[in-house]
Amino acid sequence: MYRTLRAELDAKGLDTPVAAMDETNPNTFRSNWDSYGASVRKSIGGLNTHTYSTGGRKGVRDIAKGAGKRLWMSEVDLGGEVPQNFTDMRPALDLTRRINDDIRELEPRAWVLWQAVEDYENMSPAHENSNWGLIQADFTPANAAGEPLRKNKKYWAMAQYTKFIRPGARVINTDDPDTLAAVTPSGRGAVLVHSNPTGSSRTVTVDLSGFRSAPRHRSSATPRTPPGTSSA
Repeated sequence: MYRTLRAELDAKGLDTPVAAMDETNPNTFRSNWDSYGASVRKSIGGLNTHTYSTGGRKGVRDIAKGAGKRLWMSEVDLGGEVPQNFTDMRPALDLTRRINDDIRELEPRAWVLWQAVEDYENMSPAHENSNWGLIQADFTPANAAGEPLRKNKKYWAMAQYTKFIRPGARVINTDDPDTLAAVTPSGRGAVLVHSNPTGSSRTVTVDLSGFRSAPRHRSSATPRTPPGTSSA
């Protein structure tokens, strides 16, 4: 299939790359890749995997590097261990842990959430009773114009990454698995996203001696606004 699609694209003068194989987890991705012959691998321009389970991330990372192909984590979301809830931080912390671990171990060029907007009714206690999506809205409302968009804490957690780590930024290593760091596209600044999965305050020491200023932004279950901080 991949070879046939590549041939059809070439025949039409299209250099659109073929991405594969969007498997549900890295280990299944690797099993598939190992079964492909050289001509099949050559027809694939980009590698995609999901991380609905997380074993084998480093193996997929090494496959992509060895093949010289860009790698995406192209789909995942987490409902969390709590019922449908728009103020509980636990689903947000689960999401940040998955983002941090995926980027550190898989090293993808892109990290893609399953879908930003989920069906509110499907997530309700009468159905799945979970927290998929960053926003929940009734997909079949009686009054579409008046249907609210219900943001959960995952929305604000995801925003800490997408608002500040912009396309073209370069992720760099840290000595803390709860902290993701990236150099800005211009190379003249850095962004650190830190998650505190504990139930108490945590002190984090960061050397910012090479920077002129360090604005901070905070998301929490109990919003407050210390000096120099914007709270979501």
